[in-house]
Amino acid sequence: MPAQRPHPSRWSLVSAANYQDWRERSRSFQSVGAFERSEANLATADEPERVQAARVSASLFPTLRVPPVRGRGFTSDEDQPGGRPAALVGHRLWQRRFGRDQGAPDRTLELDGVVHMVVGVMPPGFAFPEYAEVWTPLRLERGGAARDEHDLDAVARLADGVTVEQARSELGGIAKALEREHPDANRGRGAEVKPLLAWLTPPGVVVGLRLLLAAGLFVQLIACANVANLLLAKSVAQRQEIAMRLALGASRGRLLRQFTVERGSGSPSRQPPWESSALSPSPARSRASSTASPPTIRRPSSPAPAC
Repeated sequence: MPAQRPHPSRWSLVSAANYQDWRERSRSFQSVGAFERSEANLATADEPERVQAARVSASLFPTLRVPPVRGRGFTSDEDQPGGRPAALVGHRLWQRRFGRDQGAPDRTLELDGVVHMVVGVMPPGFAFPEYAEVWTPLRLERGGAARDEHDLDAVARLADGVTVEQARSELGGIAKALEREHPDANRGRGAEVKPLLAWLTPPGVVVGLRLLLAAGLFVQLIACANVANLLLAKSVAQRQEIAMRLALGASRGRLLRQFTVERGSGSPSRQPPWESSALSPSPARSRASSTASPPTIRRPSSPAPAC
């Protein structure tokens, strides 16, 4: 994302003449596009609607590699001064204004009292720059554009094999040359190349997202520590139970299977060790115990008293 830098701590837009010089002199970019934010009055059957708009160069959407989903983009003739009024509409505006009409391209749209031919519909969710719903051609005058009016944003795509540092170095040299050639309009104005994502994301948002990520990781760390403490406390509590079951004859494999089932079901066994299935006596031992029990001795009844 090329941008002019009048001061190390402040960013600004680029003039139309400087943008044209960047585009013609640079070799680090495949393509370069420009846009200017604006608003427009959209005439409707009921009442005019104020919509967010943008004036864009014909090369902007090819540079972003975002083609219309219906129709086409702007041609170079439409992007020239005096070209036919044309417009691209956003997907939501296409639904709201044209009722998802498949023949919306080649229909007309009145913006600020000027009838524009709708040539295409942009993809759903696309709004570049922010909240834009209508795009019209930028139409810069070649060779006669103003150099002291800095009101454009520029977007470029790097050429194959070119790094951001190389493009930044080349564009910085072009900016110094333009400062020497036009000192009144470009005094103190350098140039900077930044990734588009970094340009779209404010620095405060980046810091906030990093703090939010750190807070989330800290909460997960606390949760993991709590789970580990619970498991440790449970293991300590079961140590005596395990020792008792081993002493009563339970095998290690039987205990391992039982604890695996408990972990999988999430509900630990509440049965005491002396009543667990691992230690329950066999039926034969139960019968032997019952037969070996002493017989019941009945006491003789008391003799009836003599009369």
